[in-house]
Amino acid sequence: MPYICLVDEFQERIYEKTDLKREDLRKTWLELAKKYHLESENTGHINLETGGYFIDNPIFI
Repeated sequence: MPYICLVDEFQERIYEKTDLKREDLRKTWLELAKKYHLESENTGHINLETGGYFIDNPIFI
């Protein structure tokens, strides 16, 4: 359930601010991962550790 909340809030933020750059998106993703206590699931995967999960994830296309 926390992951769904993270995705929902992430989508809300990116649709509210359409001028966000890729780095802003990464920072937002990492901030929310910490908020929902999911940062430990990112350990060991460079794309996840840098907040880039949303880039290759089809739910955001």
